[in-house]
Amino acid sequence: MVKKFRGAFLVMIAAATVIAPSGALATDGGDAPGCERELEAASHAFDQSFIDREFDAFMAFVAADAVQIDYLGHVYLGKGAIADFTRLVMRNQYTFTHSLISQTVRPCSSASVLQDTVFAIPSRGLSIHLLDAVNWARVEGEWKVVMIQNTEIPDPAA
Repeated sequence: MVKKFRGAFLVMIAAATVIAPSGALATDGGDAPGCERELEAASHAFDQSFIDREFDAFMAFVAADAVQIDYLGHVYLGKGAIADFTRLVMRNQYTFTHSLISQTVRPCSSASVLQDTVFAIPSRGLSIHLLDAVNWARVEGEWKVVMIQNTEIPDPAA
């Protein structure tokens, strides 16, 4: 009976590995406070690279099979599609301000960062207030972005 249960458990783990995107499962252990500090540093560097328009530094944080959904509902599947979109955005003279709403780190495996963001391109008269959700996973010992979702927050006075 124990062998039968253990076999079924191993099949479930194998199936999850095939179904889940890379990095969705924990790839290493580690202490939670250390991992949380690493995530905070990675998240800060990720945001700063966007602010500074450092394309290569920004893309270094993006997992190969990441997904991005912009505030208009466009879906970018994979690092290549996200890179193409990011290149277009970074050609603009934009401003990007953000404040942390919440951060949840699951012991050295995955994390969610939620931010209140304002993205603006002053020369185009564009200013968008967004709720940014960035999901992270540990991939081969490093924090990588696996999903970015930007949702516009409508101005209630408009």
